[in-house]
Amino acid sequence: MSQHEQSSFAVSASTRDLSVGAHLVTKRPGYTHHGIYIGSGRVIHYAGLSSHIGRGPVEAVSIEQFSAESGFQVVSHPHAQYTGLEVARRAVSRLGEQNYRLLTNNCEHLCLWCGRASEE
Repeated sequence: MSQHEQSSFAVSASTRDLSVGAHLVTKRPGYTHHGIYIGSGRVIHYAGLSSHIGRGPVEAVSIEQFSAESGFQVVSHPHAQYTGLEVARRAVSRLGEQNYRLLTNNCEHLCLWCGRASEE
């Protein structure tokens, strides 16, 4: 896990509690997966290798599909350059992109780019 993530994950009781532009993280077998909440129960993420059919694109999915029944948490970026609707707009601008690279352009990189979070 990165320095931004906490050790416990829990499913949010309601997406009403989530802010548009929130950076979400969920556990997957052997790694953590990242996405940007864009409202209405939808998350933009880099499907990458999570789709098991090759390198998936940046796509919008339901929060249930994103969390894959593993729960999720919000990652805080107190020094982010962009927040809220601008983060969501930046995520939407990358929909359909198919340039996934495990080490240099993955789901976490996408989320950090959307907020241009500085390294803390």
